[in-house]
Amino acid sequence: MFQFEDKRIEDLSGWAEANGFTFDIADPDDEILGLPLHFLSAFYRSIWNVIRGDWNGLPFEAFDLMRGMSGDAFAVSTCAITVLKMNCPALLITHRSISDSVADLIVPRMETESSAFNDEWEVRCEDRRFAYAVIHQRMMDWLLSQGETPPRTSFELQGSWLLAMTQMLGGDEYGILLDDLTTFSDKIPRFLSELYP
Repeated sequence: MFQFEDKRIEDLSGWAEANGFTFDIADPDDEILGLPLHFLSAFYRSIWNVIRGDWNGLPFEAFDLMRGMSGDAFAVSTCAITVLKMNCPALLITHRSISDSVADLIVPRMETESSAFNDEWEVRCEDRRFAYAVIHQRMMDWLLSQGETPPRTSFELQGSWLLAMTQMLGGDEYGILLDDLTTFSDKIPRFLSELYP
């Protein structure tokens, strides 16, 4: 069952307050759901427990996302987004343990030169030049360092947005996701902002 009951709200709002962040139970005016991101797309989707702030110099919004899948099934994740100073083509980077049949229809899968990376991660992007620039050796090494133990974080770049998504986290675990969002952002080569303004 999706945990947006009082205990979860108390946990996340308390963590947000303790760190100087703002907290809303829902997404005001569906601003986040209106973003053109694949991970936010589903026939049914809703956003709860929105936390906004600044993590190590990176402005972010973090939230619980419930997506309707097939039939009566749904998936619940914790996500964080930030804005980049560039205009990115759609790029999805997901752990192979995460099934996403919709992605197969939207963006073609591509291979890197690292078989170890290909065994663990799927990269989807129509602009191969952009994808290979983002998924450089240091980025692959860092993603592989996530290991086999959850939580594993998947990423999406689209337009000026960077989204990180993982399993549903408790308040004391949010720092893991926000560190991943910050690290991924820091590892994107700066020259790409000139090639993709």
